[in-house]
Amino acid sequence: MAERRSPRERIALALGGATITVEYGRPVLAGRQIWGILVPWGEIWRAGDDDATVLASDSPLRLGSLLVPAGRYALFLRPDAASTTLILNRQADQWGA
Repeated sequence: MAERRSPRERIALALGGATITVEYGRPVLAGRQIWGILVPWGEIWRAGDDDATVLASDSPLRLGSLLVPAGRYALFLRPDAASTTLILNRQADQWGA
């Protein structure tokens, strides 16, 4: 595993009997614009910095029309100028994917 450049953050939320956590590397923007420049529109981006951002839940979740079983997932985004698509990957522990 490579050396981390960004501080790691962890947030947790109790919602409807489920415990949901998100662990991520907080990107250091250093004045850079992310959307449409550093992360081009229409390309998949590993949310956060360094290790992939991990979304975890101890209960099944419904995200829009998608039912997500309890577990740990790497979180990715595909930003477009008008909307963003959320992508969950079952391989939670990824570096720089």
